[in-house]
Amino acid sequence: SAPTPAQTPAPTPAPTPAPAYATFSGELELSVSDPAAFVANPAAKTATAEVIAEKAEVSVAYVDVTLSVVGARRLGTQRRLEGSVKVDYTVTMPESIAEVARSKMAEVSKDDLGTAFGNKLTDYTVAVTSTEVGSLETVTPAPTPAP
Repeated sequence: SAPTPAQTPAPTPAPTPAPAYATFSGELELSVSDPAAFVANPAAKTATAEVIAEKAEVSVAYVDVTLSVVGARRLGTQRRLEGSVKVDYTVTMPESIAEVARSKMAEVSKDDLGTAFGNKLTDYTVAVTSTEVGSLETVTPAPTPAP
């Protein structure tokens, strides 16, 4: 019988380039009926990330938030604390949608954000007192190591 021709090895596929990501950070200041409880509540943190994702029109998986109490004061005889909560957030998403997401977040009004918080967090009275959106930055992902 005829000898079998040697198999030509298949070319090694080039590694697929990782998709480019972009990020922007921002800050919200919220006037909250009970800031310490708000910051300690995981549901409040989740709802905050959801509000940002909804307004930027991105997946909540792209949003990272940190909550901190700014200051609190006693209100008369009510014994409830009202004060501010600072929200530091970072949105990291595929570069293809980043510019649109950032501009949507930059254009959203404090009232619209406040309404969104009110719809998600019925246990708290939340008003957005300031909002700030940073510039867009491209993130170069680390190459995925070969298995």
